[in-house]
Amino acid sequence: MNPQWKHQLDAIPFGSVASRSRVFHSAQLRAHARASSSRRHAVMPAIPVMPVMPVVPIVPIAKRTVVFILSERQSGSTWLSYVLGSHASASHLGEYRRPFTMPGHVACRLCEARSQPCPIFHDIHSIPLERAFDYAFERLGSNCLIDCSKQLSWISRFALGENGVPRENNFDLKVVHLLRDPRGWFASQLRRSPLAAVDAIATWQNTNRQIAHFIQQYRLRALRVLYDDLTGRPADAFPRLCDFLGFDFQPAALHYWNKEHHGLGGNGAAFSLLGSLPQAKVTTGDDAFYQQQSQQMFCDDRWRSELQSSDADFLGQDHWLAEFL
Repeated sequence: MNPQWKHQLDAIPFGSVASRSRVFHSAQLRAHARASSSRRHAVMPAIPVMPVMPVVPIVPIAKRTVVFILSERQSGSTWLSYVLGSHASASHLGEYRRPFTMPGHVACRLCEARSQPCPIFHDIHSIPLERAFDYAFERLGSNCLIDCSKQLSWISRFALGENGVPRENNFDLKVVHLLRDPRGWFASQLRRSPLAAVDAIATWQNTNRQIAHFIQQYRLRALRVLYDDLTGRPADAFPRLCDFLGFDFQPAALHYWNKEHHGLGGNGAAFSLLGSLPQAKVTTGDDAFYQQQSQQMFCDDRWRSELQSSDADFLGQDHWLAEFL
């Protein structure tokens, strides 16, 4: 390439395909004109300059993305999967690992509640694990899939190759590390089974440390967010998260029950979608509360009235969350 052309091309941002093309064509024409002039002085027949054809910009296709939400149980992962999956360019998968790791497991809670085969995932049990996300991209037609399976063993199948080296996928892999205030998390646990506060914080801390270590060890692209911020201050907290994922925050997505979601999720967040269906299988720990809050945006801070003050004070110490935030 002529050094002068290269100098002009290097001054154009690399992603500006159309601009770089125009510079290249312009340089070609100037060189052609100089050559034509020399030939005319040498009494050579002039070569007509052809008109410049318009350059059609090349628009790159956005690479597909799978977002893995990692968290302790009862931390709001299903709710967050529904909200992010309600974006125009995204889809909720829920705990997508289940049909692949639990033979015979139902493929879609929505269609199960409707007593009908799922039009999206009806043949998921015939799909090999290595095609799990290709299959979901094809069936859902979205560029971004939200998986809230939570388990490190599941994401490892796609993040890591042989010998624990990072794996190359045909999609971008991003991680959202979701934390919940230990007081709210503990209150949710108590609705299901008795547990001492000191044992609870050990479980909460151990799980979140494992997630943080996994992200750091394999240098995954990740963002840590707090469930309580997302539910209590969504207009402030969601734009940062959505920017990390590569799309704009759409406030309407908070009303996730207005979109039909095929996938897996049967806890409190699913109540707004499935609670009125006759065959719904929803486990909440407090059905009456979720019935009352159905199809409403709310911040679950029931711990304030449910926890003993000694437990609330112990779990509310700043250093528990400060380690991660």
